[in-house]
Amino acid sequence: MKPTRHARVRHRFAAIATIVSGLTPLVLLTGPTPAHAAIDPGHPDFDGDGIGDWAVGAAGENNGAGGVYTFYGADPKTTARTQYWTQDTPGIQGTSHVDDAFGAAVVAADFNNDGFSDLAIGVPGERVGGRRNAGGVQVIYGSVTGLQPAGNEFWTQDRGAIQSRSEVNELFGTSLAAGDFDADGRSDLAVGAPGELVGRAPGAGAAFVLRGCACGLTDAKSQRFTQDVSGMPGTAGRDDNFGFSLAVGTFGGDAIDDLAIGVPGDRVSNRVGAGGVHVLRGRATAGLTANGGQFWNEPLLQLPETNGAEEYDFFGFSIAAGDLNLDGVDDIAVGAPGEYSGSIPFSGAVMTIFGDGSMLGRAGAQYLSQDTPDMPGKNTKFQEFGHTVHVAPIGNVDGGVADDFLVIGVPYEDINGVADAGLVHVLPPSVSGVVASGSAMWHLDSNGLAGDPTIGGWFGITLGSVDTDADGQSELLVGSPGEDVGDVLGAGGVTRFGDEGAEPTASGSFHRTEASDFVSGRAARTDFFASALTSG
Repeated sequence: MKPTRHARVRHRFAAIATIVSGLTPLVLLTGPTPAHAAIDPGHPDFDGDGIGDWAVGAAGENNGAGGVYTFYGADPKTTARTQYWTQDTPGIQGTSHVDDAFGAAVVAADFNNDGFSDLAIGVPGERVGGRRNAGGVQVIYGSVTGLQPAGNEFWTQDRGAIQSRSEVNELFGTSLAAGDFDADGRSDLAVGAPGELVGRAPGAGAAFVLRGCACGLTDAKSQRFTQDVSGMPGTAGRDDNFGFSLAVGTFGGDAIDDLAIGVPGDRVSNRVGAGGVHVLRGRATAGLTANGGQFWNEPLLQLPETNGAEEYDFFGFSIAAGDLNLDGVDDIAVGAPGEYSGSIPFSGAVMTIFGDGSMLGRAGAQYLSQDTPDMPGKNTKFQEFGHTVHVAPIGNVDGGVADDFLVIGVPYEDINGVADAGLVHVLPPSVSGVVASGSAMWHLDSNGLAGDPTIGGWFGITLGSVDTDADGQSELLVGSPGEDVGDVLGAGGVTRFGDEGAEPTASGSFHRTEASDFVSGRAARTDFFASALTSG
């Protein structure tokens, strides 16, 4: 059965979803591409002052040209310093055009190892040489005064030694992730192009890697991965969308970052859109390699709760990495928002796969849905549990060092009669994996949270985190880019949670929109403020 959610979308975000989803079956799961977490020591800190900074994408701004806001610190009562970036900002390369979707993805990392975080911005709708939706990535570098236009870079597949060329609908920049894949002390940038033409297969997808260097990012020794690369399991097929999602972790026990790549459109036993995830190993000096990597899909996990591979499960639509079982080795959480949990269409599920010291292993894998025992809420059709997943040190289970919690977005859940208002689940780790019994469920009608649920607000469709007080415990960020601000439809908002306890709390939380104090913009229809969020 094919998805029918498109009929329920009420404003212009369908156009942005089309851009970032590659005009493939994935477009039927509407909403912004998930934000992808950076691996950056401590937290994003664009000015090096020790206080966490964060970026918020507004991919629908100015008729879909897009924009990005950067916030320095996080207290709205004391922090008046913000920046607003577009391709029309003086000194920034490129020019804003309708439906560029500048800000569809953002990631912060220190690419030149100068002690200041830098910001990479996905522009998947960018025209390159007249080729629409070819895509690009803007990189703005940090300094003692924060992000500055000087030395900014704009990357496309037509630039330098990148091993490809820009084509229509390749959507380079849909997803971003950062990690040190070659162990040289500098962050490298992984870029997803899920619409990439591979051989004769449109939408097969690719992922690219740009290396960090003292100069910033470089195309020297750049890499291009597809499912047709030697050593990679599987075969590149039409609308596989390899590279739609990305996550970085250290799964092999060697302290070198590895890369997980979502292939949510992958066919499994001829079932379209069943989905899968590839894991590539990082190696000192050489960087990422497909040799010795892994491929995962639902049948390979052998979980009793699944119905095996089904059409449009979209396993791999979202991925996040972190230590979910407290053993010091990273694990991954994989969203399958199209999953029929039981017999309920598109209720969605999340599956966890644990690192075993050599890579990821099947032992202990978990299946999570809103029907999991002790999980708040219940499965409903088209809620898309797992549309977004995020892992970050946003709490602790023993009063000691902050632990990685798993956050799961359910953006199409109805809240007290408000359609598609959205919610999130926050699950703590344990030695046996994440536990529903200690989890919390949040939405914009939850006690203590500012803001109100609105129709099509999609609270939880983007997730992030930022450590604003340098205590090692990050504060959770939850985007609601479809949220109405007053009578302005789809203007968007973001909620920052407090961290005054063992897990995210409403105490100390606040809600920001473009109409808030200290935000240098103006709330406008379908801006989709919070279409992407940075993480740390």
